[in-house]
Amino acid sequence: MLGLATELGISGRVRFLGTLSQPELADLLRVSGVFAIMSTSETQSMVITQAMASGVPVVAAASRALPEYIDPASGVLVEPNDHVALAQWLGDLVASPERRGMMGDAGRRAARKFEIRTIADEREQLCRSVLNGGSTA
Repeated sequence: MLGLATELGISGRVRFLGTLSQPELADLLRVSGVFAIMSTSETQSMVITQAMASGVPVVAAASRALPEYIDPASGVLVEPNDHVALAQWLGDLVASPERRGMMGDAGRRAARKFEIRTIADEREQLCRSVLNGGSTA
C-alpha cells in the first residue's frame, strides 16, 4: 500500500495505521469527519456500525451486505471501483459540516439496531415464538 501511495504521489498525505486497539479506534472515529470503506469482501464489517455509532457518516461500496447497514440518511453507497464517485462524495461531505452532522445523527440512531441488547431481545422473541408454535417467517 505504501508503494502505491508513493507511486500516486500521496504518501505524505496518507497514513496506514494497521490494527488499532478498541480505545485507539474509538478515539480516531471521534475526530473523523467521514468514514469510507470500499471493500467488496469485508462487507459485514463491525467498523461500519462503530463509525455510525460514533456519529460519523459512512461512504461505502454498494456491495453484498453493506447496503443493509447504510441508508441515505446515514451514509452513501458508491459502486465498487468508482473512484470518481468516491472522491466526489468524500469532497462533498468534507465541505458540508451541516450535512455530516445530520448524517452522523442518523447513523447513531441506525446503529442502535445493532446493539447487543437489541439483538439479544430480537433473538429471545424469536425463540419464544418458536417455542410457542409461532411462525419464524
